[in-house]
Amino acid sequence: MKNKDNNEMHLTEQVISVLGIEVFMRIFSVFLVLLSIPAYAGEPNYLCNSDEQLVFGCSLVNKKMVSICASPSFTPTSGYVQYRYGTLKKVELSYPSAFEPPMGKFFFSHAMFSGGGASSIRFINKGHEYVVFDKMVRTNFTPGEPNNPEFSSGVITRYRGKNTSFLCQEDASIGGEAHEQLEKEDYDYDVVAEPIDCKNPKYTPEFNYCAEVAYKEADKKLNTTYRKVLSELNDEDKQALVTIQRDWLKFRDAQCELETKETKKGTIWYQVNTECKTRMTISRSSDIELILEYR
Repeated sequence: MKNKDNNEMHLTEQVISVLGIEVFMRIFSVFLVLLSIPAYAGEPNYLCNSDEQLVFGCSLVNKKMVSICASPSFTPTSGYVQYRYGTLKKVELSYPSAFEPPMGKFFFSHAMFSGGGASSIRFINKGHEYVVFDKMVRTNFTPGEPNNPEFSSGVITRYRGKNTSFLCQEDASIGGEAHEQLEKEDYDYDVVAEPIDCKNPKYTPEFNYCAEVAYKEADKKLNTTYRKVLSELNDEDKQALVTIQRDWLKFRDAQCELETKETKKGTIWYQVNTECKTRMTISRSSDIELILEYR
């Protein structure tokens, strides 16, 4: 029994060393609170009723509440899931308006990155896209020091290219039932509570996003240059350029794969691999332009 106690103590010390004492105590205190609350308390859980399951809920900075409520033990095709927005006195929006199973209406996505992760639940109501999200990102990358994770959550609406974000005033997370029962889709890295400044990215998803933006710009320019040069060549030279370009694409991808091979097991791989492709794509645009220089 003594050895077991010692092992548990060592395990606790290891967890504290990784998370830091503040984060560990925060998580532990939340765990104790959860243990002390019955499954269905007599008081409402944000905008959910006492006999409903709270999938997500928080108070927003605009003084309203947002909740995703569900029937106990719902499945994709049974029970119901409903999004609610408003106050305890007045729910201003309920989606769907009737109690319906979530299949075809609510979509769940999740992403993991260094020192954290993010989840979202998305739905569309009358042309407006709603995304409820939670996110934890690492803010300290110094070896041997705590990760100092930063938490954020809230709801984003998107309509005709305009995003409107409302952050939660307290920590909130999407419940485990959503992970299991809602339809899955790929995580949308454009879903953020604030615009990403690619001149000063801070976290892994932001570095990845900015690397992808730069690559798309370079690829767009290459395609424009390629089509322009191709249009001015005779049939024989056109075919030659098409063949060369296909071979170059294979060469570029193989070159970048080799350059970034040692980083493939880490979270930085996508960023550096994309940056390699961007560099070579920019150079390729200049090379293709040279084809017309002496014509």
